[in-house]
Amino acid sequence: MKKESSVKNKTETKKIEDEEQKEEAVVSEKDGSAELGKDPTYKAGKRLYDIGLALFSVMLILNLTVRFMNIEIFIGGFICTRYIIFLYLIPDIMMIAGLMVSNKAQKRLKTNAKGDRTCFIISVLLAAFIVFGGTFEAIFPSYHVYEIENVKASDGREFVAVKNETVNMFGERHDKMPTYYNIDIYDVNGIFAKRLISCPTYDGKYNIEKTNDGKYKLNLSFLGREEGYPFEG
Repeated sequence: MKKESSVKNKTETKKIEDEEQKEEAVVSEKDGSAELGKDPTYKAGKRLYDIGLALFSVMLILNLTVRFMNIEIFIGGFICTRYIIFLYLIPDIMMIAGLMVSNKAQKRLKTNAKGDRTCFIISVLLAAFIVFGGTFEAIFPSYHVYEIENVKASDGREFVAVKNETVNMFGERHDKMPTYYNIDIYDVNGIFAKRLISCPTYDGKYNIEKTNDGKYKLNLSFLGREEGYPFEG
């Protein structure tokens, strides 16, 4: 009976000690979190991270909007949209730097903020994706442009015609323009080029005419055939 009582007492004592240790750990964590929230270094790091995240979100929304509206960035006679991805490095580096600053404060105060480590890992992986994905797209663009030329419609209005083909990641890329390709007509304003129409065609001739209803028509002539595709100007 005495042995059983002794074992029972030891078990109860151990449970009490474990509960006290857990309570002390919770209190210590709360105190550390409270100090962390007041620390100027940690707050500066979090502020930098929040600014980077907000900037990244705004850029993403703008980019999706531009894509949805079929707009390309046109600078110096070249379509430069594929290089925009590298601009995402600016807010992403801000996010990484902010988390590194806040992490120093956490180490100094010997506490951890929930979620910061996960955010840091995600931000680093995102930076790696931007660098490698952007480099691949810059070298092997999915929107493979062969020729860009100015073309005047029958009423004298000038458009930009882009002969191209869309290639997936592992698709075949031609060094020279193939006999079958796409021709896209753009309306250019400053650095923004809005795609008005995209038509597949064989190697042949084309022109743009103004129709009686105020619209425009892309006329394609290939393989002894002529086809017209109306579009809004």
